[in-house]
Amino acid sequence: MPRTTSHAFRVLFGSIVCSLLAVNVAAAPTPNSRSNSFTTSNFTSLVARAPAPISFPLGISGQDGSYFASIAMGASGKKFNVVVDNGSPVFWLLSETSEQLVRPSSSSTFKAYEANGWGMQYDEKSTAVGFVAQDKLTIGGVSLDDMPFGVAKTVTGLLVNAFEDGIMGFPPRTRSPTRLPAILEVFAANSLIPAMISGWRLPRRADGGGGGEVMLGGTNPAKFDASTLVEVDNVDATGNHWKVSVSAVKIDGKAVISTELTAQVDTGTSDIRANPAISRALLMKIPGVQFLAAGSDEEDNQEGSQKGTNGEYVLPCNTESKLAFTIGGKDWDVDPRDLALGARGLPDNVCLSHIFGDPGLNEDEIFLGAAFLKNVYLSLNLDTNKVGLAMPK
Repeated sequence: MPRTTSHAFRVLFGSIVCSLLAVNVAAAPTPNSRSNSFTTSNFTSLVARAPAPISFPLGISGQDGSYFASIAMGASGKKFNVVVDNGSPVFWLLSETSEQLVRPSSSSTFKAYEANGWGMQYDEKSTAVGFVAQDKLTIGGVSLDDMPFGVAKTVTGLLVNAFEDGIMGFPPRTRSPTRLPAILEVFAANSLIPAMISGWRLPRRADGGGGGEVMLGGTNPAKFDASTLVEVDNVDATGNHWKVSVSAVKIDGKAVISTELTAQVDTGTSDIRANPAISRALLMKIPGVQFLAAGSDEEDNQEGSQKGTNGEYVLPCNTESKLAFTIGGKDWDVDPRDLALGARGLPDNVCLSHIFGDPGLNEDEIFLGAAFLKNVYLSLNLDTNKVGLAMPK
C-alpha cells in the first residue's frame, strides 16, 4: 500500500492560500533544536523511523527528446504522464482541454483555486497559463494528499501536440510562478523522503530505453560508480537554476574552449546549446560537419528538437568524435551517438547535430541537456545547493 500523509501539509497549504501563495518555505515543519543528549538506543530508533527514498522509472518520448514519469492523481488514481524537468519551476497538468482531464468531475478530492492564476513561457516560446489546484498525488508508490499544482487551461506552441500531460519541475528551491513549493520540499516537509536530494539516470533509446530512473530523497548506488562521484557548487547567482562551472571543452581530447563557461544542466532540454561562436568552434573540429541552410522544414519538425531558423549543422550519423566537458576537475565524455539526431529528408548517414547555436546565450553560457546528461548520473541537492556527477552503471 502507498504511504500517505495529509494533515501536516493541509496546514502548510492552507497558510499558502490565505497569503495569496506567498510561500515561506522556511516555515515548513522542521525538527526543533534541543539540548538533550541522545542515547544509542534513542538514535537507533530515530534512524529506523527515517523514510526511504522514493524511485520511479522514466519513459522516453521521441528520439530521447524528453523523459516522462507516470503519476496518479486524485481519489480515482487517474494516470498522467509528465515530463520530468529540472529546468522548470512548475508542476502542472493539462485541464479539460486535453484528453487527460484534471477537473472536479474527474476526482472527488480535487480543489480549485481559480483566483490564483499562473503562467509559464518555455525556451521554445511555448506557453502554459492556468490556475492553482490541489489533489492527491501518487508517485513511486507513495501518496500525498492535497498536493498543490498548476492546472493549465491554455497551452501554445509545442505543448499543444505534446505526448505528455504536463510537466513536473525540480528547481533548486521554490521559484515557481505559482509561488508553490517544489515537490522535494513538500515531500520532505511531510517526512516522506529523508533528504531534499534527487538522483537522475536518463535512459538512451539506442540502448533499449530501459534503466532510466529518478530517485527522490537520495541517490541510487546501483546506478553509478561511487568512486567517480564529483560534487560541485550550483553557481547560479539567482538561485533559479542548476548551473555548474565548466573549465574546458574538448574534442577528441584536445581543448577547443579553455575559457570558463557556466553550464545549466537541464533534463528538459534535448540538446547541447551554446552561443553560435562556441558551437561553431566545437563543430568545426568534428570531421564531416556541414552547415545546414536556415529555416529547413525538416529541422523545425524534429520531435524534441529546439532547432531555430538561424541555420544549423549536420554531421555523419556514425561520427566517432568525442566531446568532453571538464567539470569539477574531471573530463565527462559524451558518447558520439548522442551528438547526432536522425532526420527525415536528409541524405543517408547525415544527421542533425545535437550541438547547436543559440544567439540568446552569452559566449560564457551553455546548456547541457539530455545529449550530455545521458552520459552521467546526476544528483541535485537542495539542502547543500550542490550538483553531483558520476559515471553511470
